[in-house]
Amino acid sequence: MPPRFNAWKPSLIATGVAACLMSSAYAASDRVDTDHEVVKDTYSSEESQFKVTRVVGELEHPWAVAWLPDGAMLITERTGRMLLVHSGQVTNLSGLPDIDAEEDQLTAPEGGNQGGLLDVALHPDYSDNGWIYFTYSSPGDNDGVSHEDYATGTALARARLNDDRDGLTDVEVLYVEGPLKEPGRHYGSRIVFDQDNRVYFSIGDRGIRRPAQDLTDPAGSILRLHDDGRVVEANPFVGKAPGNLRPEIYSFGHRNNQALAFRPDTGELWTAEHGPLRDGILHRGPFP
Repeated sequence: MPPRFNAWKPSLIATGVAACLMSSAYAASDRVDTDHEVVKDTYSSEESQFKVTRVVGELEHPWAVAWLPDGAMLITERTGRMLLVHSGQVTNLSGLPDIDAEEDQLTAPEGGNQGGLLDVALHPDYSDNGWIYFTYSSPGDNDGVSHEDYATGTALARARLNDDRDGLTDVEVLYVEGPLKEPGRHYGSRIVFDQDNRVYFSIGDRGIRRPAQDLTDPAGSILRLHDDGRVVEANPFVGKAPGNLRPEIYSFGHRNNQALAFRPDTGELWTAEHGPLRDGILHRGPFP
């Protein structure tokens, strides 16, 4: 049976666990602090003890972290910056595609935009191919928008670090949500790879609800592609009647997935929905 969830139906109890890895001080400066201040000496649980150290501070709405094999970090900020942090040095990487982002990053109740630069993840064979994948809110081709309002969509791209490690090269935009929609809300987005190196990423319902149950619209879905952007022929709606269903859709009926993870021992895909007020939803397969 195809993977389907009823849009916004709170059928599962959500559990959230947050881990503080960095400061989010929202400073409007290009200067980022790497002082390694100890925030908390000891946290204890039934399973372990650990301490919290501020590795990087003075960030502007950090969204995701990916660790490179040499211990460097790639950090995305929703303001549209990707930072490379290594040995106490911070580099603002050049070469990103056009991103619909706001410098001030107001909250949604204040009229802010939830888009910008979102997730970042390394290809499972990064050591061999160097591919870095990231999602963002793309302004798209606004000459093609059929209404007067400015429109955006969640996009997936990949790139490599250049030889100087100060910018991106070989940038390829693999996917852009379409139709584009009014900017502002519910872009998702997280990226995860399965054991066959296929890439999964989430797009929120864009605050409209209806697209989450419309298989001709990718909003409110988890998409599955080959690592070069091709559609996976085993996706559940490939070739299905009436013929205009989106072949990239893997799972639909989602509000705004902001977490994706595979359970290593079972291969189950776990997802977490951002709830409308405070109540999110944690989903665990089955998926095909």
